Amino acid sequence: MNLRAGAGTSHRSIGVIPKGEKVAVLATSRGWSKVRSSKGTGWSSSAYLVSKAPDSNKQDATPVERDKPQSEHQISPTGGSARYAKTNLNLRSGGGVNHRSLGVISKGEKLTVHLSTSGWSKVTSSKGTGYVSSKYLSVGKPTAEIKSVRPDTQRVMDTVRRLSSGDYTSFGTIRPGSVGHSSGRAVDVMISRYNSAGGVQAGDRIARFLIDNRSQLGVSYLIWQDQIWLGAQKGWEPYSTSGKYGTHLSKNWNDTSRHMDHIHVETHGSSARGGALDYRALND
Repeated sequence: MNLRAGAGTSHRSIGVIPKGEKVAVLATSRGWSKVRSSKGTGWSSSAYLVSKAPDSNKQDATPVERDKPQSEHQISPTGGSARYAKTNLNLRSGGGVNHRSLGVISKGEKLTVHLSTSGWSKVTSSKGTGYVSSKYLSVGKPTAEIKSVRPDTQRVMDTVRRLSSGDYTSFGTIRPGSVGHSSGRAVDVMISRYNSAGGVQAGDRIARFLIDNRSQLGVSYLIWQDQIWLGAQKGWEPYSTSGKYGTHLSKNWNDTSRHMDHIHVETHGSSARGGALDYRALND
């Protein structure tokens, strides 16, 4: 279970609490609990807390399968509430970013919400039935277009521009077809001579630098050289060959869709803590 700095998945992970550890619950808010644990004090999803130690022999159910509505913020499974997609939105096979994408729902589409829990909603859309992040749903149809990138994204761009000007050619920011890009939380760092050994090494340096300074810059995850980095615990994983990531691109794999020519940097939006940067990766 992730221990986070605040009540929500947009907050950085302070550490991972092992299954079965006894924690003290200090407060609760909107499906999140402030807990004291061996990893310190922070916030964890209330859905992963039980009143007694879990049975290690029992197969785990996914949070969406085992949770029941516990507050006014959770929608009744039979309610059929209508919501709108606030941005282009991944429809996933389960409640979490580790589940494969079934397609991208267009911004403004009207959805039927069947159940919401732990920050994810089960919806029916033009792309079928699946799960979307609840924070990207709104009661009214969105009208305003995002015209500028989020603060964390701008911080990443300014830092790469200042420190690696010769290693990239351009930045790709706001565009449709991607949840991160359409919301201003993502930037593609296009790498110079990406198909050469020197270009790959330059991209590797930038990627390592961004990971080393993810808290200072507000970086959530990276995709580079057909690999995806979702956190220190998982490290780098295969991207196009995983069957989990980029599935909506499976019929159009190329150097760009496999992220061979650029680093996709997804940010939290506005959670960078700033401070001194670690430059070791750039000095290799």
